[in-house]
Amino acid sequence: PDPKAQKQIVIGIDADLSMDGEAAGLAIKRGVEIAVDEINAKGGILGKKLVVLAKDHRTIASVGLQNVKEFIQRADTVAIVGGKHSAVIYNEIDTIQKAKIPYLIPWAAAAENTENGYAQNYLFRISANDRLASVFIVDYAIERHKKPAIIVENSIWGRRNLKRMCAHLGDKGINAVARIVYNRGQKSFQKE
Repeated sequence: PDPKAQKQIVIGIDADLSMDGEAAGLAIKRGVEIAVDEINAKGGILGKKLVVLAKDHRTIASVGLQNVKEFIQRADTVAIVGGKHSAVIYNEIDTIQKAKIPYLIPWAAAAENTENGYAQNYLFRISANDRLASVFIVDYAIERHKKPAIIVENSIWGRRNLKRMCAHLGDKGINAVARIVYNRGQKSFQKE
């Protein structure tokens, strides 16, 4: 369906709006709303009002995928803005690519979300790229310390960064003195 034929133009938000990433998701939503308000105050786009519709994926990949499918089914949706959770977005890539709908990534930094193997890519990063950031962090650490340790959260994001950081240290002939993977909310790093 042609968005030009619709009465409004929808920007979808697919983010965590109620769980651990709620603050980030709500900040992203508010940022999009502010931009849309400014555009609408100048007459909208093509004489049509922009509308923001937000859906909460609650950090659950299957819910995020359903949100994306619902946005795609709407004739008036022209783009989707994601949230902070790389694993949720990663699960949506094939659906986004098949629909050929622009998907903006303002926070989630997993390189795989945009470096996904598609020649014509509809996912666009407007945030840091972990592949580059992990190398930067290692270089920064070893300029200042001789015995670096790595602490990451137990998630796709954390484990991939641990692998990248260890590989980059290895390229420099350095081993991390400790590699700690922790769970969100974990209070102690002591092995039991």
